[in-house]
Amino acid sequence: MAKPSPWQLKNVQLFIADLLNNFTSQDDVDRCSAKNFCVTGTVVNIVMSPAATDLGEVVSKRPVVYELDDGTGILRVAHFIGKKVVLQNKQGIGAQGSSNLVKDVNDMVLKGRTAFAIGTCVEAKGVIKWYRDSLELLAFNVREVTDVNDEIDRILAMGDLRDRGVYKNLKTTESAS
Repeated sequence: MAKPSPWQLKNVQLFIADLLNNFTSQDDVDRCSAKNFCVTGTVVNIVMSPAATDLGEVVSKRPVVYELDDGTGILRVAHFIGKKVVLQNKQGIGAQGSSNLVKDVNDMVLKGRTAFAIGTCVEAKGVIKWYRDSLELLAFNVREVTDVNDEIDRILAMGDLRDRGVYKNLKTTESAS
């Protein structure tokens, strides 16, 4: 059993290639000091997209499964949105309003209730797991990146973190003997 690290990184932003190179097995994932990861990329494939109704009466328990490409690699992302849609319906999220802010929030919420289209740039946050012999991000949040500057700033920041070696050794927990 792995001994937990005294500190834990949260929402570690990495290039997809860095995730794929650092985590070549479930054992690597289990020994990692970071638990939540964040990747940004373009949706290049929708592997599975169960139908979710706007009214939420019949919502699939299956995830929306994307393949994201950030230019360094392709990562599969599974996002379970069914419970989120039902919760939003119960709370009345997505209701109509008059202000521009309310309309913008409604648009963002409604976009997140179904699969994003191929070609959409998204940011996905979640935990990594091995599933069917490949690394996958189990996303608790996927949002559309609408400002190109957000993506550029993130790429520059991650390049700087990589150059400084900040995430060089993510596998820092020790195995109990």
